[in-house]
Amino acid sequence: MQSRISTIFLRNKQEYLFYQSQCLSVARTLLSTQKKLTALFFLLFFSAFSQQSFAYTFDKTSSLAVAPDSSSRTAGEIFVNDFNDAFKDGLGYVSRPLRFSTFDWFLTSSVIAGSIAFLPNDEILRRQMQMIPASPANVVVAPVAAVGRIYGETLVAGGIAAAIYGGGLLANEDHVRVTGRLALEALVYGGALNLVFKSAFGRSRPFLEEGAMRFQPLQFTNERTSFPSGHATVAFAVSTVLAERIYERTKTPWASIGLYSLAAITALSRMYHDVHWASDVFLGSAIGIGAGLAVVQFERERRDGAEHSTESHSPSHSSVSPSVPALRIFPTLNGLALVYSLP
Repeated sequence: MQSRISTIFLRNKQEYLFYQSQCLSVARTLLSTQKKLTALFFLLFFSAFSQQSFAYTFDKTSSLAVAPDSSSRTAGEIFVNDFNDAFKDGLGYVSRPLRFSTFDWFLTSSVIAGSIAFLPNDEILRRQMQMIPASPANVVVAPVAAVGRIYGETLVAGGIAAAIYGGGLLANEDHVRVTGRLALEALVYGGALNLVFKSAFGRSRPFLEEGAMRFQPLQFTNERTSFPSGHATVAFAVSTVLAERIYERTKTPWASIGLYSLAAITALSRMYHDVHWASDVFLGSAIGIGAGLAVVQFERERRDGAEHSTESHSPSHSSVSPSVPALRIFPTLNGLALVYSLP
């Protein structure tokens, strides 16, 4: 039985083009500062909340149709489907606070409180960490810290995620391919949020010797964007996705222990190299973990919805995952329509 659908179309193409030009204008401003992920985050936020700009089709009881098995689809079709899923997850990520439970707000408050609690101790922890290079232990710590720094590089982590995705696509392994996609999603969405915070807080890095409490909002230079740590976000975002997805298959904690340990080394290496304060790496790590868990949860809800739809033997009926908005864009005689399924 088909769900009831109410559709509101754009009044005309000019209205759509006006809002599109406004969105692109702001995006170009952000891109001019070389903060491309920040621009992406803004565009996703705009798409998720600009109900006055676009036309919506509301369907509170339907959502994603069950995707056919990958063996019956071409690589191009699989890639397009994955891109659509990634975009929907992005919308779900930026709008997720609107659906926070009490426990979610408790965790968020705990992260904020933890970051604040580190602030008075940042100088002390920095001095202790900077004693390591002069100690005999540095023979071991230096190469380990170098590995951590490399793992937290965006290009390295992105390359790992892309390689996993490409390998799964070529081998026709859905679980592997989706794992790579989710790692890329967590990297992009967590990284975008991290960049927004960096620029908003404008914290000076430790090596500038300006103190731990030096904040100058709306900064875009590397020296003034210490809070939070980007490397920590990148490392924990990718490690969280890989750990969760591997655990789903193996049901053993060993991969999780290794992956989270590697991410922790990355976070600590940022303090070792004197480019971040302890509070920077704490919040950066939390952002990475949150992004990783969010996209993995979106995929679980999508999969559970597909399985439920299959079991109901109703191909024309699609089931909605409660936290993942369904989105489609199509042309109409009067302009464009955006079909958006509310959770």
